[in-house]
Amino acid sequence: RLVSKIAGGAQMFSFGSTNDLMRIGERNAVASKKKLNELRIRLLSEDIGENYGRTIEFYSETGDLLIKTIGKPPKTI
Repeated sequence: RLVSKIAGGAQMFSFGSTNDLMRIGERNAVASKKKLNELRIRLLSEDIGENYGRTIEFYSETGDLLIKTIGKPPKTI
């Protein structure tokens, strides 16, 4: 059975407007969750939102998703 993990969806830049059009990261995260739900793919874990970028590495043999962020320790979900 296919399962998922997601990371990202950050609001990297501050804009003077609260316009939803500029909330790209949040919209991407919401769209990803919606599509996974439509496809009945269970979401096991997530690391989304906030205001910082991430670098990820996926290890297919274990299913681990390693998330690296500047100024934070690496974490695995």
